[in-house]
Amino acid sequence: MIMPTKQQAEIITDITSHMEKSGGIDGWFVGVTDKPKEQLFEVCNVDKENAWWIYRTAEDSPTATKVKVALLNNGFKLDSFEKDGITEAKIIYAYRKS
Repeated sequence: MIMPTKQQAEIITDITSHMEKSGGIDGWFVGVTDKPKEQLFEVCNVDKENAWWIYRTAEDSPTATKVKVALLNNGFKLDSFEKDGITEAKIIYAYRKS
């Protein structure tokens, strides 16, 4: 079993704690992007004031991808997709689907 780095563990903890505060981990979407505000509020139409959302910046793209995969493989019922053309994105974002 590969252990996450300190930064990976911190990001995973931040995101999962936020999910749990929202009432649970079901019904969340997680992704990786280079423009989190645009992705959340324009592309995904997340309500900035009334929805549960979070993003964290990883040190690099491989770290961001490992965090996303760890969240998806950690038993969470999350949806996910990759934005075409982004190969160097290092920001992990998540929001609760309404």
